[in-house]
Amino acid sequence: MDPATVIASIALVIGFLALWVVGKQLALQTVGTIFTLVQNQSVRDARRQLFKQEENCSISELPICEWHDEWKLNADIACQAFNTAAVLLRHNSIASFLTRNRYIRDTQRIIIKIHQIALPQIEYRRNIHQSDLWHDFDWLLDKANKTPEAKKNAEKDPGFRA
Repeated sequence: MDPATVIASIALVIGFLALWVVGKQLALQTVGTIFTLVQNQSVRDARRQLFKQEENCSISELPICEWHDEWKLNADIACQAFNTAAVLLRHNSIASFLTRNRYIRDTQRIIIKIHQIALPQIEYRRNIHQSDLWHDFDWLLDKANKTPEAKKNAEKDPGFRA
């Protein structure tokens, strides 16, 4: 075999390995960014309050005109956090390919429940502001609904949308 071909082949293998390592690093950075964003104390508090209000008075079934300003703010915070996470997963091709399915599978229940609870605020904001607001959160919801875990949860809990 020609020495130039051997050297070129070795360089190609090293190049692919370097690309693989960079992809893994990007994936880890993306997961870290998403985790930091979604686990931020203000986002966690907003989600907690939404869950509490849903449990206490089923806010997802109330018209938006009956929502308190605090509920609307909490829905905005939670929706924006998940929308940003979805942007990172959807549009960062290398990182998203390596992390997307795992993240969605692990968080599908919370993604679905937050979207379900916040839906009156989502629809209200889209009607008065922009129709594509939080569309990446919708994409994330669609992916979450397609996980096998979501289908199992829907079978166990009739109020769970999948």
